[in-house]
Amino acid sequence: MSKEYAEIPDDQQLLQALQSKESKALEQLYLSYRKPFIAFARRYQANEEDVLDAYQDAVIAFFENVQTGKLNKLSSTIKTYLFSIGKYKLINKLKQNGSKSLIDYTSDIEAPQANFIDDKLELSHRQKTLKAAINELGNTCRELLLLFYYKQYSIEAIQIEMGFKNENTVKANKSRCMKNLKSIIQKKDIL
Repeated sequence: MSKEYAEIPDDQQLLQALQSKESKALEQLYLSYRKPFIAFARRYQANEEDVLDAYQDAVIAFFENVQTGKLNKLSSTIKTYLFSIGKYKLINKLKQNGSKSLIDYTSDIEAPQANFIDDKLELSHRQKTLKAAINELGNTCRELLLLFYYKQYSIEAIQIEMGFKNENTVKANKSRCMKNLKSIIQKKDIL
């Protein structure tokens, strides 16, 4: 195993090694996914320093989640979990730096008032009402529904992206948000 690259380990074994605080486990985690993350992050047109900073922050956050017991059982691959954290860290870093290349990727995340429906299209009455109802939701509900229905994130990815305690919390919040949206729409009398 070279210092530049490590083979991708078995997820469950690596998780157990991290939980046991084995000395080489954190290094193995870092080296195993470093190059794949750099390749993944190219789509964000970020400089290498920002990408590496985001990756290091993601590895630290992942390790802390394991150590604090927040992550003790995998429901996805380590790569998926780590890359979700890394993507969020990179987007935040680019927003802080005022990166213009981020507009296509985060316009819906940056602006809580982001719309599900493109303003350039001619909208039906029903679509206009839906758009207005979505904009009346709170920021958390708007973002959660955007991620689930528009971006097609999984429940697990939403948990990671938004920092919910577990998948059941995401499901409960999604259900509550949909109930609120339906209530707003019914008040607008279109259903």
